[in-house]
Amino acid sequence: EVLEELTDLQRNKNSWPKREDAMKKEISSIQEGLENLEDREVTSRKESDVLSGQLIERTHEVGLVEKELLKIRENVALADGNIERLVQERTEAERRRFELAAREEQRGREAREAAEDLAVAEKGLAEDEAKLNERAEELRAARERHDMAKGTVEKDLKELQQDAGRANADGG
Repeated sequence: EVLEELTDLQRNKNSWPKREDAMKKEISSIQEGLENLEDREVTSRKESDVLSGQLIERTHEVGLVEKELLKIRENVALADGNIERLVQERTEAERRRFELAAREEQRGREAREAAEDLAVAEKGLAEDEAKLNERAEELRAARERHDMAKGTVEKDLKELQQDAGRANADGG
């Protein structure tokens, strides 16, 4: 019985160096994996910081675009006021034209003077309409630029948010 125990102990003694080598290899592999994970964590944190910076920049750009949109809306409101004023002026000019036509029937001399006044008013109205059309075209172009810029910024912002979410998920 003692001989059996001695034989078992001898076998176990002979297998310890193999077991120790296997354990050292496993520990080394685990340490390499841990170092790799630490490197990946540092890289993920750096990427997250970059994405956060980009997100802050895009958020600032969105603020600027919103300010520009507010200015455009103010300009549109002014243009609407100008349009209303021009419509009133045109209505007034048309009202005067009808009055002048009625006077022409009554008095020939007054008709010539009224025709001259009307021509001056129509010229001014035509100039105002030309200016209004030009301004309306500028406003349409500004709206298109704004819509395109806003769409681009919103798209970039969504992409950055998705990238930041993925980077946080990878880092976590």
